[in-house]
Amino acid sequence: MFMRSAIVACAAFIATAAPALADEPARCDATNFRVYFADNSATLNDAAREMMAAAERQVADCDFAELRMILDASSPLANQRVAAIRAAADERAWDAVRVEARPMLQRASYGGPDYAMITMTPDVGADRPMSPPNVGL
Repeated sequence: MFMRSAIVACAAFIATAAPALADEPARCDATNFRVYFADNSATLNDAAREMMAAAERQVADCDFAELRMILDASSPLANQRVAAIRAAADERAWDAVRVEARPMLQRASYGGPDYAMITMTPDVGADRPMSPPNVGL
């Protein structure tokens, strides 16, 4: 019950924060956030799409922009979720797109809904592999 309340609270915060971010001028700042998926779903809801659009505006004035996604690669919906995130983030021509597997320890200790950690950044991820690891994505 607590987890459901926390998820509802997060969704309510995102729903109220995304429109406020929509009025801010474009900048060149990194943004990190999570996108949650319903059980057996790879579809983004309206709040997630609004949050992604707001985050995209944060890198709109950057000469370089990178989209990073970290998610549970063992999920049978992993490829579809990556495709949904990329489709929602298609407003910008990304200089680099990275997909990484969430570490197994994080997957094992987390009992809530599936999510993807998303970073939109002007920083080059030199410390990260350019191609996705061989994890079935």
